[in-house]
Amino acid sequence: MNIRSTLVRIAALALVAAPVAVLAPAPAAHAAETLTTTTTLTLYYNRTVAYGDTVDLVGKVVGSDTYSAYDGTAQLQASPYPYTSWTTVATQEASGFMLFNDLKPSISTHYRLVYGGFTATDTYSDSYTPSTSAVVSQAVSRKLIVHNHRLHLFGAVKPGGRLKLVFARKAHGKYRHWFTTKTKKNGKWEHTIHGAIGTKVRISVPGGPGYAPAYQFGSIVAG
Repeated sequence: MNIRSTLVRIAALALVAAPVAVLAPAPAAHAAETLTTTTTLTLYYNRTVAYGDTVDLVGKVVGSDTYSAYDGTAQLQASPYPYTSWTTVATQEASGFMLFNDLKPSISTHYRLVYGGFTATDTYSDSYTPSTSAVVSQAVSRKLIVHNHRLHLFGAVKPGGRLKLVFARKAHGKYRHWFTTKTKKNGKWEHTIHGAIGTKVRISVPGGPGYAPAYQFGSIVAG
């Protein structure tokens, strides 16, 4: 028996039986995309505010892959009545939640959110197209201040001007016109009323260019 030949054959069989390692293909590099975006803007509280009060708005920028865009910046722009031009009032990094708070519109104002887009500087990041939200409108009323000393009422309207105050009293479940008076140029006013104790009264400043109507409610408490 040829021992050397047998050993060679055994070695050959061992080589054939050994598993052959198969290299997995390298993962493909991330293919950068240019994603279209949608920018939205909403009023945190959808209500009329009085002159001097603050408002909050919430913005969002989302890519066409439904994920929030976190590159680039978004500008909150305001256009006060008569809505002829836009001014940037705040800037934030783009994201799925942008809070713009403590804004103080002095007159009814339109707002919009403008996302400037983003261009990637490497092959691993996505680019985003610019987009602009729909316009949202914040109504503002004048601030009506009312004080009284018994039946003598006095106060002010801000911002001031020669304005009409309308007094109505409640009868049969409805407020009905009672009388009118006017403010001085600086917005101050005073008037003595005559009515039964418990009479419910509404004082209002009608709406005008750039302002929503303002109301104050009360009751006659002393004669």
